[in-house]
Amino acid sequence: NAFAISIGERKKQFGMFASVGATSAQIRRIVLTEAGVIAAIGIPLGILGAIAGVAILVKLTQGIVSQLILDAEQGMPLVVSPLVIGLTVLFSAATTLLSAWIPARRAARVSPIDAIRQSGDIQEGKPLNLRTSPLIRRVFGFEGELALKSLKRDRKKYLTTVLSLMISIILFVAFNALMLYTNTTQNLAVKAMDYD
Repeated sequence: NAFAISIGERKKQFGMFASVGATSAQIRRIVLTEAGVIAAIGIPLGILGAIAGVAILVKLTQGIVSQLILDAEQGMPLVVSPLVIGLTVLFSAATTLLSAWIPARRAARVSPIDAIRQSGDIQEGKPLNLRTSPLIRRVFGFEGELALKSLKRDRKKYLTTVLSLMISIILFVAFNALMLYTNTTQNLAVKAMDYD
């Protein structure tokens, strides 16, 4: 989503590159190199940030773990597996390059004249029905009505945004449910038993 929006915003720039002689392969290489640079900076920072976050979490939960487990006065040890880090780097790099590949192909196909004039942004053909319900304006105001009309103009961006939000919400709800089940299981496990 981020690469698609970035390429869409810089369509004029890629058209200018093409107008001065850049080939489709060179424009594609520009976008993929940009993705590689972002991955080379973001992946190590993300891994270091994750390790630091887990180390802080392990340190903060040391007392809780020592109360739950009798032989763990020191808490849980932080274990950094080189295999897991290597797999994470490969997966993240592959995801970044795959997410940049489709926008790179789209940028390489931009015609110099169309990109500079930005005629592709103006949709031709049958007029769009941009009418909105008065209820939308009453509930969300003028800004909400403009936002809905903007979404109706470009269905692809709308679907990409909806899918991104949907995946984020699913992950949040699933993680929240997992935490709830874990806490419930822990409370049941440590509850005092009335037995002889």
